[in-house]
Amino acid sequence: MYHLSLTFTVHRALLISGVLRNVLLFIFFFSFTLSVLLILSTFMEERLAVPMQSSESRISLIQQVRIFPQGGGDVKFDQPWRLPDVVVIKELADLQSGPQKYIVSNFSYSPGLGNLMFQYASLRAIAAKYGAKVLLPIDCTLRRAFNLDAVFVSRALNDYLIGKFDAVKHHFEECCRYYESASTGLFSRKGQKFELLIGYFQAFPYFHPHQELLIREQFRFLPSVAIRANDLILEAKAEKIRATAGALEGDNVNEIEQAAIPDIDESTYVYVGVHVRHGMDITLNSRNTKHGHTVATREYFKNAMNYFRQKYNNIVFIITSDNRAWMSAHIDVIRRGEVYFLNSRHREVDLAALALCNHTIMSTGTFSWWAAYLADGDAVYYGDWPNPGSVLERTVHKKDFFLEKWIAIR
Repeated sequence: MYHLSLTFTVHRALLISGVLRNVLLFIFFFSFTLSVLLILSTFMEERLAVPMQSSESRISLIQQVRIFPQGGGDVKFDQPWRLPDVVVIKELADLQSGPQKYIVSNFSYSPGLGNLMFQYASLRAIAAKYGAKVLLPIDCTLRRAFNLDAVFVSRALNDYLIGKFDAVKHHFEECCRYYESASTGLFSRKGQKFELLIGYFQAFPYFHPHQELLIREQFRFLPSVAIRANDLILEAKAEKIRATAGALEGDNVNEIEQAAIPDIDESTYVYVGVHVRHGMDITLNSRNTKHGHTVATREYFKNAMNYFRQKYNNIVFIITSDNRAWMSAHIDVIRRGEVYFLNSRHREVDLAALALCNHTIMSTGTFSWWAAYLADGDAVYYGDWPNPGSVLERTVHKKDFFLEKWIAIR
């Protein structure tokens, strides 16, 4: 009897042990499966993020060929100056209630300041031809720099308009080519109020010279930006004066020589804005370099600076860069006070300072293009951009991109 009881007890213990083991295995596999599902869920959310974007983003991802390195995507409305108050239209009915015509575009896939300026300038000039207004999303960062006369709309309304008129949009793929069709035959249907134009529009014939005054007025910097830029130029002037005075007076100058030192005429100073683009979006991005993007070389900046040294006296080079270390190591300084490095930490202020200069040494890209255009003096550009024989070279029509009076230097 005792033997049977012991056998039954052992059997029950083994049974319970087996059940516990199965329960533990179930818990383990359930936890493992749940973890895998969570990981897959996160992965799929990331993969599905593109389809869940706005209609505007979907259109640009599918149909827009990105050929310019993207810069400025991290810029937010955190500037230390106040922006002008604007009215924001959120309802389509508010746009349809009157006779006003509008041009709609995508101002989000190319967030660089120079890129946005090209797009707006071209569309604003086209709009002027038809008595239309440009619709600008309220989150467009051009507002950080300029008080534009666009009609501001919510991002949601702008997305809706792009999706609504997707079937009849005008899409211009090549970045730096003037398409005459972009500015002809618009608003041809009776009662038509909207035209959707998608593209980079990085070609000056859209607005220059026939709408030059209009565009210069549009791109008048906000007072707070202009004041900061002017302060930088004054600081550069002060450094030049101190350097010149120190070089003239010296430690070994006697009283007779001191009396012969001429007065410093700061009105003769010639300011040359220099943009040195050498960021990772070009130097380390194999896709961009294979496509034909390139940075201006040290030899180019040396030759360009010497060009202005030979042409003008009392030069002050006002230099800004997205790679200060490279700039400091590769820009030759011949005289004290000759070079002033901008350090405003705001691209709008840097551009405004370059625009205040008399002349311009351009780098590659649209930021320095606008620096040269707004300064409206002598300008030189890197002659080996884009890379000869590249895909980009075939899409950049230099006669539509560089003003005829600008000079190519290598």
